[in-house]
Amino acid sequence: MDIDGDWRKGSSDTMPMTPLAAPQGGTDRRLAMRYAPILRFDANEPFLPLAAGYTIFRESGASPSFQRGRVIDLAPEGESPAALAIEYAIWWDWDIGHLYELEHAWVYVDAQGQVVRAEASWLAGVGGVLLAPYIASQVRGTPLAHRLAHTYLSQRGFEPSWDFSQRFGFTPEMLIPWPALCEWMPGRVNAILDRLAAEISPSEYRFLRIGHRGAAAHAPDNTLLGIRRAAALGADMVEIDVQRTVDRQVVLAHDVHLRDAAGCYWPVGRSTLAELAAIDLGEGERIPTFAEAVETCRNEQLGAYIELKDSGAIPGVLTTLRETGFAGHCILGSFRPDWLAEVKAAVPQVVTSVLFSALNVDPVKLAQAVGASFVHPCWERYPHPSSLLTPE
Repeated sequence: MDIDGDWRKGSSDTMPMTPLAAPQGGTDRRLAMRYAPILRFDANEPFLPLAAGYTIFRESGASPSFQRGRVIDLAPEGESPAALAIEYAIWWDWDIGHLYELEHAWVYVDAQGQVVRAEASWLAGVGGVLLAPYIASQVRGTPLAHRLAHTYLSQRGFEPSWDFSQRFGFTPEMLIPWPALCEWMPGRVNAILDRLAAEISPSEYRFLRIGHRGAAAHAPDNTLLGIRRAAALGADMVEIDVQRTVDRQVVLAHDVHLRDAAGCYWPVGRSTLAELAAIDLGEGERIPTFAEAVETCRNEQLGAYIELKDSGAIPGVLTTLRETGFAGHCILGSFRPDWLAEVKAAVPQVVTSVLFSALNVDPVKLAQAVGASFVHPCWERYPHPSSLLTPE
């Protein structure tokens, strides 16, 4: 199989291609090919599908591949009944937001062979390697892997033309049973990561751009305005500090107190949200809740690096992340490794970071002990902090 494009070429030894030798049921494959969707892409889109894993439903049942859970219903109320449905799990090596994409199309066919309806999923994700449940244990989802994928994609950004004239149709060789595609996917992703590691030098890595306390040099600290200005300046994430008020509201604040216009100090942990919100932080900004900050990050398409300043804020932070589905776009950091252990125990998928200021500590062992993915040296009090870094 020869498919054009940098990441659509390769030998079976170095870059696993579509598993064409997978067992193919003649009738099912003919059905999959007959009703295969035609896709249209933006004229500037550089990434096209490579394969699709099909599943034939002759009775209603759960999708084997759609990870958010979906039941294929052949006779839903108010719709024309179908004799069968074909699910296409469509594989791309790359989406513009991440390494590999698996999207879905469903075609419903009646007893006369006519299409009675069709549905499709949508593209989503950002900046790294997707880790779907059925491949996560076999794929290297390390911080470095995410950086490699982000670097590759950042070199291939494009402006949409909004001209959807690029037409894509599946050939018979691209259609394989879903179990065969599922078995093949981890090897494909790992092979791409191996190639990226060999071809991209560390000096080329696209590091995360994280705005400090929002955009501290351009707006009041830890404010919604700061978050929006960080986005306008091209940040990937914003660093924010969280504490809990006396009425158990999680808010953004770095210091243990706020100071009002009269010079009075208001301790965050002993003040109500209403009392703190009465203080002008500059440019008319007021102290935001963590939930408001998350909503602003989502609207601005920013991630959040959340520093835990108060253990009492942890339950509220985790509740908000669960309710908003924002956990996958965050890093939670703290100088307290025990707090990070608590976070990981409650929400294992949250990425965490150990902050440390001492020079005579082994931060890697500290991070490993609590399951953290990152170490964060806070050495700004030293004259030349970068000189303290070692290759290790």
